Amino acid sequence: MSRFVRTLLLSAAWLAFASASPAITVNASDSGNYSATGNHALGDLEYVAGWDNEALRDYFVFDLSALSGTIASATLHVYNPAVCEPDCSYTGGYDSADATETYNLHEVLVLAAVVTNSVLNPAIYTDLGDGTSFGSHNASAADNGAFIDSPLSVAGIGAAETWVGMGSFVLGGEVSTLA
Repeated sequence: MSRFVRTLLLSAAWLAFASASPAITVNASDSGNYSATGNHALGDLEYVAGWDNEALRDYFVFDLSALSGTIASATLHVYNPAVCEPDCSYTGGYDSADATETYNLHEVLVLAAVVTNSVLNPAIYTDLGDGTSFGSHNASAADNGAFIDSPLSVAGIGAAETWVGMGSFVLGGEVSTLA
């Protein structure tokens, strides 16, 4: 049985940062997914986490090099498609026999350039789901056709601040409740 949480639209993936200045939105510069065997399709921006014939974890990359200052809060904002989005062969973003699944955001220690440019690397799959927890979302079919907001934890904000003015911050995602 297919069990997964899927989000598709890169243009809808962003982090909103709040600081002493007005809120700042940073669109994802890249996204994608890895299978447990390390398979990753270069240029495929679809982000999928869960199980779809094999275990999958996803990632989001945010270029924070143009930012400055302190981050007070951050929220990952992604769109979870509905049935027939992008076409009617698609059954929706959330597909599980369970009423809910837990989607977790994690620290990624591998540099963004390695995550986005590797083709067969099981270590990246591992890194996308084993780092410090940066937040979570209890996903359900009610999320299909809606934007999902996942606030980053204090640890996530601290990790993002490491990259402010310097480079790209990577978030990894995995579904922890799959049987």
